Amino acid sequence: IMETKKQNKLFWITELQLEPWEPNEIITNKENLKFGIDLNPEVIFLWGFEYWYWRRSKSDLRYWDKAKEIIKKF
Repeated sequence: IMETKKQNKLFWITELQLEPWEPNEIITNKENLKFGIDLNPEVIFLWGFEYWYWRRSKSDLRYWDKAKEIIKKF
């Protein structure tokens, strides 16, 4: 990461895991998000977004709303 920044290149995280995998889980391991943010990238793409969006399109807002709540904390 430091070498990337020394070369004046952008550091992106392209698939930070947040998709729920366990039964009754809304978002997998919020610590993943904290870890990613602590690395100080310019961009973080969240793995799981398409699932939250799909659930939202089926009128299930639990995942979408929980993701918004967690992301706002960071």
